[in-house]
Amino acid sequence: MIFKRKQNIFNTTTNRYYMVTGEFPFQDPNVLKLFQIISECNFSVPPHVSEELEDLIRHILVKDSNLRYMIPEIENHMYFYF
Repeated sequence: MIFKRKQNIFNTTTNRYYMVTGEFPFQDPNVLKLFQIISECNFSVPPHVSEELEDLIRHILVKDSNLRYMIPEIENHMYFYF
């Protein structure tokens, strides 16, 4: 069950990224290349995104799900107190 929660947090963060930037964090016209980019969590954050939000995104969109922030870490992140 925890794995599914971490997946949902990952997916929700990609949607948040889109809402803030107007683009998805992982992009490539080639589907196989796109899956590779996603699996490597290879993305950049535009300069207009605040440092706090970038930090939060980078702690959620990580390859190793064991390192991925969960709800308690997200709720206590500085982004929500800035």
